[in-house]
Amino acid sequence: MKEVILDLYLGPSLSFVFLFWNVGLCTSLKASCPPGWYTSKTSQSCIKLFLSRKSWDDARKACQAQGADLLTNYNREKEKLIYEERYTLLGEACWIGLNDRNHEGSFTWLDDGQKIINLPWYRGEPTGNREDCVIVKNTRILYIFLFDERKCVR
Repeated sequence: MKEVILDLYLGPSLSFVFLFWNVGLCTSLKASCPPGWYTSKTSQSCIKLFLSRKSWDDARKACQAQGADLLTNYNREKEKLIYEERYTLLGEACWIGLNDRNHEGSFTWLDDGQKIINLPWYRGEPTGNREDCVIVKNTRILYIFLFDERKCVR
């Protein structure tokens, strides 16, 4: 079983009404889900929410402290897991294990260094402005997730 840790980032407002949340998604292989974790019906993954404000770097450290790492190789199945557990309220954003720290504009996964070419980016993203870490965000339209580049340290 894959273990997914959601690390909620209570960040700055996007507007006067909507709060912006960054959630660090962690994964690790497990035989079964630990007590207090939710099991996905479709992906043999476990999911848990931790409420704390974190940068990408700190979210990754928190994942690693749990024997996991930020979610990599993000796909529709993993997206569905997050959605199933209702952790993706409108406007939430999740840190994932994707960045372009080594070479601006060349996004790679943490686990295997695989370069990512085609992602559903928000309009105007990536900007190339040294915002090296990636979030995936639930848009205002239910179950539509787009990628955005953010600064790794807040």
